[in-house]
Amino acid sequence: TAQASVFSRRDLIRSLAAHTPLGMRREQIEELADAILADPAVTTPMVPAQREGELSSEATQRWCDRGMELHYSTPEVVALERRMLRSAVLRDQERTLVIDGEHVRTAISATGSHLTKDQRDMVLSVCTSTAGVVVIEGAAGTGKTTAVRLIREIHDGLGVSVIGCAPSNRAAVTLEEEAGVPTLTTAALLGRLRDGEHLARAGLVIADE
Repeated sequence: TAQASVFSRRDLIRSLAAHTPLGMRREQIEELADAILADPAVTTPMVPAQREGELSSEATQRWCDRGMELHYSTPEVVALERRMLRSAVLRDQERTLVIDGEHVRTAISATGSHLTKDQRDMVLSVCTSTAGVVVIEGAAGTGKTTAVRLIREIHDGLGVSVIGCAPSNRAAVTLEEEAGVPTLTTAALLGRLRDGEHLARAGLVIADE
């Protein structure tokens, strides 16, 4: 989980093959991988979404029967993500920064018609949300960065501090160049916070996961 929060059996076998002693047979590597995946102290299976009344084992079997690959994580990563989720839920009605909807719609209209409906909805949702944490999910190429640029411009226009963070240098450069958001790597931002720096009060942090 140093590079990703989840992994598949295939990923684990590939990693083991790269680190096990020379001469270890494929069958031995697969047996070792299966032993690791079966140990709840080491790995946690990511159970697919369950239907009403469905057991986790039934959901997992249904997922596998469809030819889908089961993914795993570690108990430590799962516990961390649950803490993050609880924190986000507790901030649902924080109202740290809520921008008037008409102001946002005016800013959207001023851009012309090049924004898609999904992009317009994203900008309006983020800017007017009462939540302290807003999660945006979308596939690559769906226009998130274009929407983020407008979100940054709206907040800039109101004098709100906007910074970004991203998991890699390349992602940080992309967010800064394409959306105009001053961006650090996540590690660099966390390092500054540990050294005593503080985020701007009522500011906006755009985190690219």
